[in-house]
Amino acid sequence: METRIRAVLPDQELVRLYEQMVLSREFEESCAEQYAKGQITGFLHLYSGQEAVAVGATAGLHKDDYILSAYREHAQGIVILLNSRGVTSSNH
Repeated sequence: METRIRAVLPDQELVRLYEQMVLSREFEESCAEQYAKGQITGFLHLYSGQEAVAVGATAGLHKDDYILSAYREHAQGIVILLNSRGVTSSNH
């Protein structure tokens, strides 16, 4: 990782963001498996490969901020929900 990025974000925060990306990818992979088994019907538009976009876009949100998504935004919802519940806090 570039030194200038590390100067802005501490290692603990980088790990937290990475964990959010991994969780988002695992969710998408689980959805794909369920869709292939017919457990999810209709259309399924996956977000795999775009996890960093959702995590980065939501990383700077404040408690009173709003976010509007339109398409393939499972990861944003997951990350926002995790942060609102404190699941990704250093206390877990």
